Amino acid sequence: MNEQQIKDELQSILDTIVPGASLDELEPDDEIMETLDIDSFDFLRVIQKLEERLKVSIPESDYPRLETLGALLNYLTVRV
Repeated sequence: MNEQQIKDELQSILDTIVPGASLDELEPDDEIMETLDIDSFDFLRVIQKLEERLKVSIPESDYPRLETLGALLNYLTVRV
Protein backbone atom coordinates (compact mmCIF):
# COMPACT_ATOMS: atom_id res chain seq x y z
CA MET A 1 0.00 0.00 0.00
CA ASN A 2 1.43 3.37 -0.94
CA GLU A 3 1.25 6.71 0.86
CA GLN A 4 -1.67 8.02 -1.20
CA GLN A 5 -3.73 4.91 -0.48
CA ILE A 6 -3.05 5.32 3.24
CA LYS A 7 -4.05 8.99 3.03
CA ASP A 8 -7.27 8.00 1.28
CA GLU A 9 -8.08 5.51 4.05
CA LEU A 10 -7.22 8.09 6.69
CA GLN A 11 -9.47 10.69 5.07
CA SER A 12 -12.30 8.17 4.87
CA ILE A 13 -11.90 7.43 8.58
CA LEU A 14 -11.78 11.12 9.44
CA ASP A 15 -14.99 11.66 7.48
CA THR A 16 -16.82 9.28 9.82
CA ILE A 17 -15.22 10.32 13.12
CA VAL A 18 -14.58 14.02 12.57
CA PRO A 19 -16.89 15.25 9.80
CA GLY A 20 -15.44 18.26 8.02
CA ALA A 21 -11.82 17.45 8.90
CA SER A 22 -9.61 17.40 5.84
CA LEU A 23 -6.09 16.16 5.31
CA ASP A 24 -5.72 19.04 2.85
CA GLU A 25 -5.35 21.27 5.94
CA LEU A 26 -2.25 19.38 7.07
CA GLU A 27 1.39 19.79 6.15
CA PRO A 28 3.62 16.79 6.92
CA ASP A 29 4.98 18.38 10.13
CA ASP A 30 1.61 19.60 11.43
CA GLU A 31 0.26 17.93 14.53
CA ILE A 32 -2.91 16.09 13.56
CA MET A 33 -4.89 16.69 16.76
CA GLU A 34 -4.02 20.36 16.99
CA THR A 35 -4.49 21.28 13.33
CA LEU A 36 -7.74 19.35 12.89
CA ASP A 37 -8.96 20.33 16.38
CA ILE A 38 -9.67 16.78 17.52
CA ASP A 39 -9.34 15.43 21.03
CA SER A 40 -7.32 12.45 22.18
CA PHE A 41 -10.38 10.17 22.20
CA ASP A 42 -11.11 10.89 18.53
CA PHE A 43 -7.43 10.42 17.68
CA LEU A 44 -7.53 7.03 19.42
CA ARG A 45 -10.60 6.07 17.38
CA VAL A 46 -8.78 7.09 14.18
CA ILE A 47 -5.80 4.90 15.10
CA GLN A 48 -8.08 1.96 15.92
CA LYS A 49 -9.89 2.29 12.59
CA LEU A 50 -6.57 2.46 10.76
CA GLU A 51 -5.54 -0.78 12.48
CA GLU A 52 -8.78 -2.45 11.37
CA ARG A 53 -8.78 -1.23 7.78
CA LEU A 54 -5.08 -1.62 7.10
CA LYS A 55 -4.77 -4.84 9.10
CA VAL A 56 -1.80 -3.54 11.05
CA SER A 57 -1.06 -3.54 14.76
CA ILE A 58 -0.11 -0.22 16.29
CA PRO A 59 1.10 -0.62 19.88
CA GLU A 60 -0.11 2.03 22.30
CA SER A 61 3.51 2.83 23.09
CA ASP A 62 3.89 4.07 19.49
CA TYR A 63 0.98 6.54 19.62
CA PRO A 64 3.16 9.51 20.69
CA ARG A 65 5.31 8.95 17.58
CA LEU A 66 2.25 9.41 15.33
CA GLU A 67 1.36 13.00 16.19
CA THR A 68 2.12 14.48 12.77
CA LEU A 69 0.77 13.52 9.37
CA GLY A 70 4.25 12.81 8.05
CA ALA A 71 5.16 10.60 11.00
CA LEU A 72 1.90 8.67 10.73
CA LEU A 73 2.31 8.10 7.00
CA ASN A 74 5.95 7.05 7.37
CA TYR A 75 5.06 4.68 10.18
CA LEU A 76 2.23 3.03 8.26
CA THR A 77 3.96 2.91 4.87
CA VAL A 78 6.62 0.52 6.14
CA ARG A 79 4.11 -1.67 8.00
CA VAL A 80 1.35 -2.29 5.46
